[in-house]
Amino acid sequence: MATNPKAVELAKQGKVEYEWGTLWPHYHKEKMNWAGGFRTKGDVDILFLSGQTGRDPFEDAPCRTPEEERAGKGKVMSHDVKQQTRQCLEYIKNTLEMMGASLK
Repeated sequence: MATNPKAVELAKQGKVEYEWGTLWPHYHKEKMNWAGGFRTKGDVDILFLSGQTGRDPFEDAPCRTPEEERAGKGKVMSHDVKQQTRQCLEYIKNTLEMMGASLK
């Protein structure tokens, strides 16, 4: 399973520098109001990641309510939990690399 290259490119382009650190926005079919991750600046850089799932961000409209989530709105990459886990870990790997880090 591959990460959607358009989502990665939009996150790279949408990077925002702040005095306290760098933020990379999260994308579904639209720009979301949360970050896929941010990196602090200071004596020690700390990376924070969020929002990684086994769903395809460009085939998926975000759930806006708990009812939509329970109804199964959105497209998962696979209905196999192992494949969803692999996809989530691939998203985490790609986000870390975009932030200048790695899983190693």
